[in-house]
Amino acid sequence: MRQVVKNGTLILAILIAASCQVKNSNDQSMTNHWNTYKVYLRSTLPIYYERLNAPASHAEIQDLELMIGGDLPQDFKLLYTENNGEDESWFNGGVLCGMRMLTISQIKNEIKKQKEIENSYNFNAKWSGEIWPEETIRTGAYYEKWIPVFTDNNGNFIGIDLTPASRGKYGQVINFGTDEYDHFVIAESLSELIELMNEQFSNGSAAKAIFKNDNGDNVMFGLVKESHLTDDLRALIKKGKK
Repeated sequence: MRQVVKNGTLILAILIAASCQVKNSNDQSMTNHWNTYKVYLRSTLPIYYERLNAPASHAEIQDLELMIGGDLPQDFKLLYTENNGEDESWFNGGVLCGMRMLTISQIKNEIKKQKEIENSYNFNAKWSGEIWPEETIRTGAYYEKWIPVFTDNNGNFIGIDLTPASRGKYGQVINFGTDEYDHFVIAESLSELIELMNEQFSNGSAAKAIFKNDNGDNVMFGLVKESHLTDDLRALIKKGKK
């Protein structure tokens, strides 16, 4: 009996250690991917890099969790403990290839606003778009646990899905918003999204989308010159070029 207990304890210890290694690996991946992305920003799009804010506090992140009534994915927390979005002043562009990274405060405001819009107009009942892949995202125009992270300044978002459908994954990255009638899974996590963006810089694809604005600053909107990031990601992923 003692040997069984001893072996059981050993197995439990191994499982706990393995779990911690996976968690630490995932944590390190998010931080590494984001820091790599910022290197690309600083060297090729300094006007975007300079807009990044200081880290969010743990209290700010916890307050958002209280608002949504659940835990945020660890990679979201890691991202925001690096940078609490970008400068809130209006700007034509944003750190994610032209899309703005929202602050915690802006995320909370957007959740409230989108909830009010849905309560007033019931767009979910009228929604008739497509989901890709099937059964990964709940059908509808908006759900309160679709957390906006990046925006195009026109009511469209790339965010995390905390209420996925049967074949989806908690924390998957999806598109939604005013013009986003069809929803698709962009990445299984924020960490995977940033890794995908880094690949576009490292393979030279992103460089083709960079151009100078009227002030002579390097800017980009999407992965194709003067495009839209969500449309470009949809095309990229569906063609299997991820």
